[in-house]
Amino acid sequence: MTEARYQAFLSYSHADRKIAQWLHHALETYRVPGRLVGRETPVGKVSERLGRIFKDREELPASGNLGAEIEAALRSSHALIVVCSMAAARSKWVNEEVRNFKRLHGAERVFALIVDGEPFTSEIAGRESDECFPAALRFAVDEAGAVTAARAEPVAADLRAQGDGRRLAVLKLIAGLTGLPLDDLVQREAQRRARRATQIAMAASVLAVAMAALALVAVRARDDARQPRTQAEGLIEFMLVDLRKKLEPVGRLDVLDAVGEKALAHYNAQEGSQLDANSLGHRSRALHLIGEVRQNRGKLSEALAAFERAAETTAELLQRAPDNPQRIFDHAQSVFWVGAVAREQAKRADASRAFLQYYQLARRLVLLAPEKREWQIEPAYAATNVGIALLDDARPADALRYLEESRAIMMRMVPAQPELAFEVAHTVGWISLAHERSGDYARAIEFQQTKRGLFARVPDAAKNRQVQRGLQNAEYEIARLELARGQLQRAKELAIASVASADNMAAADAGNLFWLSERTLARLLLAETQIALGELTNASKTIADTTKDISRLIATDASKPLWTIGLNGTALALAAQCGDDSIPLVEKLTLHAQRLEVLLRSGNRLEPALLVRAAAAQFQLGLILRKRGKSDYAEVHWRKIVDLLKDHEPDSNFHLLTLLARTRLALGERDAAAAIARRIEGSLYRHPGYADLVKELDRGPGPASPNV
Repeated sequence: MTEARYQAFLSYSHADRKIAQWLHHALETYRVPGRLVGRETPVGKVSERLGRIFKDREELPASGNLGAEIEAALRSSHALIVVCSMAAARSKWVNEEVRNFKRLHGAERVFALIVDGEPFTSEIAGRESDECFPAALRFAVDEAGAVTAARAEPVAADLRAQGDGRRLAVLKLIAGLTGLPLDDLVQREAQRRARRATQIAMAASVLAVAMAALALVAVRARDDARQPRTQAEGLIEFMLVDLRKKLEPVGRLDVLDAVGEKALAHYNAQEGSQLDANSLGHRSRALHLIGEVRQNRGKLSEALAAFERAAETTAELLQRAPDNPQRIFDHAQSVFWVGAVAREQAKRADASRAFLQYYQLARRLVLLAPEKREWQIEPAYAATNVGIALLDDARPADALRYLEESRAIMMRMVPAQPELAFEVAHTVGWISLAHERSGDYARAIEFQQTKRGLFARVPDAAKNRQVQRGLQNAEYEIARLELARGQLQRAKELAIASVASADNMAAADAGNLFWLSERTLARLLLAETQIALGELTNASKTIADTTKDISRLIATDASKPLWTIGLNGTALALAAQCGDDSIPLVEKLTLHAQRLEVLLRSGNRLEPALLVRAAAAQFQLGLILRKRGKSDYAEVHWRKIVDLLKDHEPDSNFHLLTLLARTRLALGERDAAAAIARRIEGSLYRHPGYADLVKELDRGPGPASPNV
């Protein structure tokens, strides 16, 4: 194999040469942040510089053999970056460069940069001229270099103002070239930009740090003087609040870290028992602000530490005045944040403990202050959080008690506060999930119908987008539940209604990617029901209808796991279930597995529902590989599925358990698969995937059915 001489080959149309020149300069002059240099990624060890970027206008010598020079450069390039525009989509040479790179290296290292036009509009009547992707980018290329009819899913950054903008678009390309997580690059770049911020912003932050330092020196020098300390702590709180208001809208919360560190050092050196209530109040509020800033920046461990210190402070205040409702309320908020961050970190026990304490404080609060109307909702919020935590802990029966209590509280308050109807509907949705996790699909469906009724009774429901979304979601959930209990025809009817509702929402706001995502989910569910009914031709068409939406979503933002891993993985798995075992599909499934591995290596945690969608695609890849005689490779993918799902084996997520059992059976672990099947048998879960599991167990060793 030819050694890579270039980090990337830059392909562009003559009409985009100025943008290509800017991009070439931006990439070749980019310095990787020092803390990321040397890190091992799937692409290799990260260097300080990206390396040379081939741009034909500068790199090619005067030669009559342009094709040979281009192919040599393509062959010796590690990646391909395509500047995508309406001009590029019509450019013969851009298309040829993409086609030849895919022929030589495959599609995995091809990255797109959208500068104008729209992806995949060539398939929309009347909008063909808006297309920005060349044909070789839109479709797979076979080993001979021919552009096939199989849809491709290029990884794209969007340079347009309504997309990523210049800074984020370049960082997305750099993330793809280096294998570094985008979040790491964004955070490091934010720090870098903060150091080069405008003089006013820098002056504000430097002044803030200086004032905080002086204030803290004064406090330490006069720790026996209460008034200076109170004034200093008030100043710290003011700076945190005031600076946050100014910096949060422009994404500059990182400059508060220095103030936060000084404040934390000051508070850590103090004994809470030696401070008066005023100082403790300042401390708790400052710690809350620091915790929220760090949570918003994704620094969960540091955020949790700040919230825990805040909770210690509010606990000290409450101990001094145990019957003071305001002190109870303040401590309840501290405890809630501890639980919220712990749950985000998947620390189930810590989250449950904190939410239960929040619940106990909220109930005590309303007993002591029944006249405070705004506090009466706190027990409902607390009960919902306890219920969600219990669901996370696979305790649906216990969760139901708290969720029902939350609903009852809210229902009593709805006549005076109609806006709470939305909260009630969402709580009813959690109640439905609790019944589903208990295996009671009839009750789960009943509560989804109740949720639908609550949304339908909201005034002006037909004009309220959130209400329409709630109604569509109820249809989707009922269809999913009917499929789970084996009511295939009913599931199909509801899935069709869900698709129609989602189509209406998407049509009303064509630029709303959330609606587009919901429409895709609905169509994938419809395809699943069609497969279960044996309507493979219809299912294939439904899947094809989702492909352009998924490609648009990923092209707009490739950082969302729900789109790149969830939706894309489901579509690929369903295509395989329809009988597609072609080389292009295998390539897509392989790329999907690689994306999943990169995502998990970067520290991302996927919720169980998303894990199942991702693992289903990998399961289908294993089936195809085994069918082609590559059992060793199939086993590698199946082992990865077991590693992904095994921690959730005690849960009552029967869809996950079915996939885990079928994977273990494919690996020859028959006893383990049979044990899981017996658990499912005791429930009302009768999804077609479970029926296939039973058949495979009865049949004994042999190839698995493709249905998941």
